[in-house]
Amino acid sequence: MPALKNAAGSNRFNLCALIAGLAFWAAPASAEMGSFSVPVHAVEADAGASVSVQSITLPNAGTPFFVMPLVLPHDYQNGGDVKIVLYLQTSTATTCQVRLAPGQMIRKRAGSFPMSGLAGLNGNPVTTLTTSVLTTRTFTLKPGGTLSGQKPGDVFSINFNRLATDVSDTCANTVVVHAIDIRYPKAP
Repeated sequence: MPALKNAAGSNRFNLCALIAGLAFWAAPASAEMGSFSVPVHAVEADAGASVSVQSITLPNAGTPFFVMPLVLPHDYQNGGDVKIVLYLQTSTATTCQVRLAPGQMIRKRAGSFPMSGLAGLNGNPVTTLTTSVLTTRTFTLKPGGTLSGQKPGDVFSINFNRLATDVSDTCANTVVVHAIDIRYPKAP
């Protein structure tokens, strides 16, 4: 009888090992992600927008904007999607929507001429904000269009406009950008 118990236990062990091996083999490999922050005081603001050490303010008038610099790091995986996460807040007394959309994007690369275009920069420009609650809005920079083939060391200049006069922008007060986080796939 002890031989039967060992054989049965061995079969259970082999079955578990087989299932675990198949699960490992079938599981997709996820790329390791890296991230870094673009300091808000590193952006340039215009058309009524202003920058302090702690935030970017976008008033409720006209088309205030900021221009954000971005360099893809040396460990960036060629051609991977880059997430640009904006941390937004307003002091408007009620829930409102802000329309914050990319206005221009320029890519510069060593040994190449600058290229511009918005193809490949995707994300819903309308964000719902609740009084004094920090909210994130993510835009995805995908290789494509005139700016195909992203590589480590590519330099981007991305302009974000608050379209305060657009009917979809219902925030009566200033909208504040507190932080900008960049998330990218790391090369294997």
